[in-house]
Amino acid sequence: MSSRKTRPMVLLHTAVFLAGWTGILGRLISLGGLPLVWYRMMVSVVVFALVLALMGRLHRTGWKAVALIAGCGAILSLHWVAFYASIQASNVSIGVACIATSCFFTTVLDPLVNRKRMSWAEVFISFIAIAGVLLIFSLDVRYRLGIALGLLSAALYSLFSIVNINVAEKTGEDSATMLLYELMGGVLFLSLLIPVYTKLAPADSIALNAQDGLWI
Repeated sequence: MSSRKTRPMVLLHTAVFLAGWTGILGRLISLGGLPLVWYRMMVSVVVFALVLALMGRLHRTGWKAVALIAGCGAILSLHWVAFYASIQASNVSIGVACIATSCFFTTVLDPLVNRKRMSWAEVFISFIAIAGVLLIFSLDVRYRLGIALGLLSAALYSLFSIVNINVAEKTGEDSATMLLYELMGGVLFLSLLIPVYTKLAPADSIALNAQDGLWI
C-alpha cells in the first residue's frame, strides 16, 4: 500500500479507536453525563493551557471573539453530554454508531445555518445512515432512549462543526486558541447547569471518587 493511501487509513483507524475507547470510558465512569463532561473539560483546560504556555502560544484575544468561540464550546459540551448519556442509557456500540449519522444532520443543518440550497440527493443518502441505526437497534425497547440521545449528540456535533468553521473564519484565530476557549466556554456553560442538574437528578452524585478520577 502506498504512503498516500496508508496515512488516511491510519488516521481513520485511529479515529475509530479513539471514538470507541472514549465510549468505553463513558461506560466505566460512574458519574452522569453532565458531571463527567464537566470534569473532563476542566482537566483538558488546565492541561491544554499549560501546554500552550510552555510552547509560548498563549495570547490575548478580543472579548467578542472569546464570546463567539465560547459559544461553540457550549454546543460542544452539550454534544459530549448527550454522547455519554447515550452510552450510559444503552451501550457503547449505540453511542458510537449514532455519531455516524452526523452526516445526515450536517446535510440538513448546513444549508439552514449558511442559507444555502439544500441537496435532496445528499439528504436521501444520509438518511440511509439513520435508517440503518434504527433498523439495527430499535427492535429492543431498552435502547430507544440511548438512540434518541445518540442522535441528539450527532445533531449537536454537526451544528458545532458548522458553527465552528464560521466562527474560525470570522475571528481569524488559530485552532489551538479556539480549542482552549471552546473548552473554557464548555466548562463555564456546564458550571451554570450543574445546580439545575443536582435538582433534577438529586440521586446522581457529582462527587468525584478515586476510580472515576483515574479514568477521567
